Amino acid sequence: MKRWLGALLACAWLAIGTIARAEPIRILVAASHARGAPGELPLQHAAEDARHVKDALVALGGFRASDAIVLDDPTIADLDAALARARSLAQGHAEGEVTFVFYFSGHGDRDRIHLGGETLAIADLAARVRAVPAGLRILVTDACRNYPTRMKGITTEPGFAIAPSPANAITWRSG
Repeated sequence: MKRWLGALLACAWLAIGTIARAEPIRILVAASHARGAPGELPLQHAAEDARHVKDALVALGGFRASDAIVLDDPTIADLDAALARARSLAQGHAEGEVTFVFYFSGHGDRDRIHLGGETLAIADLAARVRAVPAGLRILVTDACRNYPTRMKGITTEPGFAIAPSPANAITWRSG
């Protein structure tokens, strides 16, 4: 019995040591949605944009292809499943060893991303991204509005502030 207990403890010690020395991991969820809310014109390059982000991060950013999830025209349930997979990939790593990037290309506005017939509030998306245990989380929304009644070209709108919460604030120190 003592021999089995010793072997079991040795295996547990090796497993704990392996987890503690896990390689850093970089995880990507890149989602695109060509169809927006009713009345928004379909986007031609949203899926291509998401694939290009994935390709660039794999080629230049140290992301493994196996840790990059790309979704075309997802539902909210599909996004949640991809984020659950990202959480699963992050398990077994110390939070400081995990970098997580979420990228969205599609329709949206200041408050929501548009996923065909569904919308997801940016605040809810941010909360879902924060649920992935990571030392660094980056959330990028490349979302536009292109209603048929809107003139082509660039128009300006009033500015709005983006302020990180104190828990997510970044502090730079020099020297």
